[in-house]
Amino acid sequence: MSKLAILSRHAARLTLVLGLLAAPNTARGQTAPAIDILVLYTGTAADEFAKRKRSIEKEIAFVSHMQNRIFEASGVNARVNIVAKLWAEFDEAKHTPANLVCDPSTLDCANFNFQIGLISHIATETKNSDAYAVNKHRKQAGADLVSLWMWRAGWDTRGSAAAGLRKDDYNLGNGVPFSAQNRFLSLIVAEKAWLWWHFAHEIGHSLGLGDTGDSPSDLIHDDAFGYVDTQFPFRTIMADDDECNKAGFAACMRIPLYSNADPAFRYLGHPIGKKGFNAARTLNETAPFVAGYSDVLP
Repeated sequence: MSKLAILSRHAARLTLVLGLLAAPNTARGQTAPAIDILVLYTGTAADEFAKRKRSIEKEIAFVSHMQNRIFEASGVNARVNIVAKLWAEFDEAKHTPANLVCDPSTLDCANFNFQIGLISHIATETKNSDAYAVNKHRKQAGADLVSLWMWRAGWDTRGSAAAGLRKDDYNLGNGVPFSAQNRFLSLIVAEKAWLWWHFAHEIGHSLGLGDTGDSPSDLIHDDAFGYVDTQFPFRTIMADDDECNKAGFAACMRIPLYSNADPAFRYLGHPIGKKGFNAARTLNETAPFVAGYSDVLP
């Protein structure tokens, strides 16, 4: 069976799991803040998908569907509206700095995240001159967040990066110059993006969640991390495999949920959070804030 077929089957199973999760919909009857997200995809990404007889816009639609299911099943009162658009102004071959292109003969590209440097480069260009028209497209779409989808050599590189929302920015309120800090940007390797966790993970950062390497003191709430169950075993969207590795597992399955310390929210009967691991609390607080970005960004 091909890698694509295996992963397609995996995604189908995860979609089924979402329908089986025993999580109450505490948001029912409430108006969920709508976060408008513009996905700008490069011509290279679209062409590579077409070579594989896949539609990148259909992949984006799938991720949009999954994100809303994940919010609901995690006890998060929020939803996303996603619009996709070809990003003609950015040519991956011409506009990617040479030092941010991995040479597989000298480096394990799958374990080195060049996307962090690249999103920083794009953010700087966006702030200084909007050289790649990110702000132009964001304004036209009325978007709160922008997700950049690139090919970046497909499976041979790490999947994503984001400019996350931090406590200092959040505490300043909507007067903070987000455009200067580019908190609305994330970058996804398109061949991995349809595996929902890459998009969901980076959107989590955009809403103030942390992962390994983030200091709890920098976060809006110090429990905005992913949760790991080393008995079952599994990990929620923002968690990595470190604890699983220490427990003797090569990896833990990533489940389609953000951590939630409320015992009513479970995965196949297992808690998905506890004290110190409650991403849903931060998401419910910051979703209305992020949903207002398009109103305050210049």
